[in-house]
Amino acid sequence: MELQVTDAFLAAQYAGNGLFAKIIDSPADEAMRTGFTLDGLDRAARDICEDALAVLGWDMVAATAIKWGRLFGGSLVVMLADDGGSLEDPLNLDKVTRIDSLVLYDRSEVASVELENGTPERFHVQSRRGCFTVHASRCLVFRNEVTPERSSNVDYWGIPVYYRIHKALDDYQEAHRGAVGLLQRLGQGVYRMQGLADILATEDGENQVIQRLQALDMARGMLNTVVVDGEGEDYGFASFSVAGVPDVIYSAGCMLSAVTHIPASILFGRRWLRRDQLGPLTSSSSPASLETWHSYVERLQQHTIRHNLHRLLSVILRAGANMGQLDTVPAFAVRFNPLRVPRGSEITQAELDRARAGLARAMAAETYVHSGVLLPQEVRQSLKRKR
Repeated sequence: MELQVTDAFLAAQYAGNGLFAKIIDSPADEAMRTGFTLDGLDRAARDICEDALAVLGWDMVAATAIKWGRLFGGSLVVMLADDGGSLEDPLNLDKVTRIDSLVLYDRSEVASVELENGTPERFHVQSRRGCFTVHASRCLVFRNEVTPERSSNVDYWGIPVYYRIHKALDDYQEAHRGAVGLLQRLGQGVYRMQGLADILATEDGENQVIQRLQALDMARGMLNTVVVDGEGEDYGFASFSVAGVPDVIYSAGCMLSAVTHIPASILFGRRWLRRDQLGPLTSSSSPASLETWHSYVERLQQHTIRHNLHRLLSVILRAGANMGQLDTVPAFAVRFNPLRVPRGSEITQAELDRARAGLARAMAAETYVHSGVLLPQEVRQSLKRKR
């Protein structure tokens, strides 16, 4: 059965559930953290692009658009471009002179989408900031992961992240709630009263028992001491075992980390440790998990950010050419900067590994020459190809 959630529910979860908000925000923040490089542009064109992006607040708009896309399944950024036309008209690149601002709307504010052969033609926006129709050429579209048509109930847009993680999120939070509840019961008070059943059978028996319990609780709260009758009464504590609780929380956390693609060290803000039965602490925040995390964020950059950024920059450069700031509109490419910069020790180890590999090839080549398997010029050509 397909999960049904409302936009109001998703917004409330994002506002009131810190862990869920972190799941939504972390990939977006990481995707925008290291920035990008524009290849193929001269200094003048690069300055025009960088200045325009700074004025438009691209970094903040893009990060928020990704977050809202993950939260609601999609978001829309309207480019308020000055080209002499209205929002409903296609963007006239020959007359555009500037982009005044970027206005962001989440998917819940987009009432409907006009599609032509599966491609959006116009978007109908209904929000508290106004209702209007805008041509798709004036928009940057951020869609979350799209599912097959038969399995999706959100039409053109992608699916909210909550659809895929809600079970693991609920299990993890339930494990924590259960652990807290168990801690509260570690010192459960037990009061034994002689003839309790007979007292409860009387007309005022229940009130007598309740009054006695209230008196005991008041004494504990005021004096941290309980006074009972020497005969017929007893007061003590029942203890409960917490064995296995850390393992339950650990397993639930690993599942949540897996379905969100976020390493435990990032999701929980610390190394995720578990004491195995046979020995030392182990961590699930391994270099492999971080590499998987970076691969996930890089896919987000390639599939969601790149084409929107390229489209925005194309309009900015065209406006620059129309205003005489550039002779022509140059071709360019967007290249995202690496998410992870190797540390000095890692660079040294990589250089050492390359040196060892080169020495091994040289020794093998010398063996081949001395044994007559290869001629010196053949070995020389082979080594050149492997450099």
